[in-house]
Amino acid sequence: MSEMIQETNQEAEDKPLGYAWYMVTLCMIAYLFSFIDRQIVALLIEPIKADLNISDTQFSLIHGLAFAIFYAVMGVPIARLADTKSRPLIISIGINSINLSLGINSQYHGDSDQKQDLNFG
Repeated sequence: MSEMIQETNQEAEDKPLGYAWYMVTLCMIAYLFSFIDRQIVALLIEPIKADLNISDTQFSLIHGLAFAIFYAVMGVPIARLADTKSRPLIISIGINSINLSLGINSQYHGDSDQKQDLNFG
């Protein structure tokens, strides 16, 4: 067991510190954009509700509950993948799936229940 820990420590020492900070910065920027995106949606509640013709309850289900359920259900499996697979690949898949979901959702003019399904993207 201690040999495995020493090997892991040696691997960590071999990697350049600059790359680690680069990845931390990249993840921080992605999180910052995610946070700003949610705040913009919160500021535009009334125009969005008027455009989509939905009630406060429907908007809260789309904006809040769908977001919370996705993180509660997918958080642990994605974290497990991050421990065992390529993290940059997982991040890129996540960003691309969100972009695809938002692209489809922006072109869709149907029922708000189906829009909520698309937001799970």
